[in-house]
Amino acid sequence: REKDFLLVQKSVEQTLRSWGTNTVVGRSAGRMRSYGAMALVSVIYVLCSAAPALALSLSTGNQGSTLEGFTEMPALHALNSNKSLKSGFRFLQTGACTINDNDIHTYGATLAASASIMAVGGLDGMADVQCIVSSCEYAPNLVYSWRSATPGVKFSKSGRGISAAAPSCERGAWVPPTGGRVEVAINDNTVIFGAAGCVEMHKLLDDQSWAKVTSFPTTLDVMATKEDGSPEAIGTLLPSRFASQVAMDLSTVVVTAALDAPDEPPAVVIYARLGATWEQADALTCTSPSCRCPPGARTQCFGAALAVHEDMLAIGFPKNESVLLYQRRLVPLGANGENGENARMV
Repeated sequence: REKDFLLVQKSVEQTLRSWGTNTVVGRSAGRMRSYGAMALVSVIYVLCSAAPALALSLSTGNQGSTLEGFTEMPALHALNSNKSLKSGFRFLQTGACTINDNDIHTYGATLAASASIMAVGGLDGMADVQCIVSSCEYAPNLVYSWRSATPGVKFSKSGRGISAAAPSCERGAWVPPTGGRVEVAINDNTVIFGAAGCVEMHKLLDDQSWAKVTSFPTTLDVMATKEDGSPEAIGTLLPSRFASQVAMDLSTVVVTAALDAPDEPPAVVIYARLGATWEQADALTCTSPSCRCPPGARTQCFGAALAVHEDMLAIGFPKNESVLLYQRRLVPLGANGENGENARMV
C-alpha cells in the first residue's frame, strides 16, 4: 500500500491553536471550549411562509469592529462602515415549502452544499440534489432512494427532470429493512449518499447530466495499511453499520462502519481516488474495551462525526469526549522501496 493515516494527537489533552483561538480538544476539557469573543446583536427568525422576500439578518457589535482572531476583509469593512447597509444572508428560495418537491420525509435531516449544488437528506431512505446557481439551472434533480431505482425519465411536481440513484454496493446476504437516515457529502460537483449499507457517488457533468461514479464497498473485507506500507486484513464489514457517517474531499472519502465481530468494534474506512478509479486505502479501528458501542449509544461511538480536508482527518468520539486527528503519510510502494517507484497519493 502507498500511504496510511498516522494518529497526530495521541494525547487527548493536546491544545490546538487555530485562527488566533485556543481550543482544547479531549477528555480533559470536559467539553470543547473556545476562548474567543463573539457578539451577536440581532437574529431575525424567519419561518417558512409564502412571503415573496425572506431574509435572515445578522449584524455584529459596534460598527467597524472585528471578531477576535479574524482579520476583517476590506469589502466587509466597507459594508460595516456604511450604516445604511447590513451584511448577512438571504434565502435563495422560500425554504422547504417550495424546495421539497420530491416529497422526502423529514426533509433537511442532513445537508451538504458546494458553490453550485445542494444535497438534502431525509429519514426515510431518500435524498435529493439540486442545482442552486444559474450555470446548471437545466440540470435535473438527482433523487436517491434506498429502494431500487426506477428506470425511465421522471419529473418532480414542479416539472423538473429527475435522475435516479439507488444503492448497488456489496452487502452480502444482508437486506436493509428500512432506508433510515441518508447521510450526504459534497465536493465541488460530486455528491455521495450514505444509507442502507452503501455509499453511492454521483457527479454532475459539464453537459448538466448526472453520472454514477462508483459504489462503496465493493467487498466486505477490510484492509488496513501497516507502518511499512503493506496491507493487513483486519476483518469483515458489518453491512448494517456501514455509512452511518460520511465525509469527502477531492480525492478522499471516509465512512463510519463497524466490523462483523464480537461487540461490533467501530471502524472508519478510507477510500482514495487513483486516477479515474476509487479503492479502499486504509481503515482505522477502535477495539479497546472503552470503544464498545452498544446499540443504544451508537451516536457516541468512535466515528460519530467525520471531517476530512486534504491530508488531515478528524474523527469524533463523544463517548471519550475527544476528537482524534490523523494525517496521511507517504509510504514506499515496495518493501524498502526496492521497486524504485514513487509513492502515490491516496
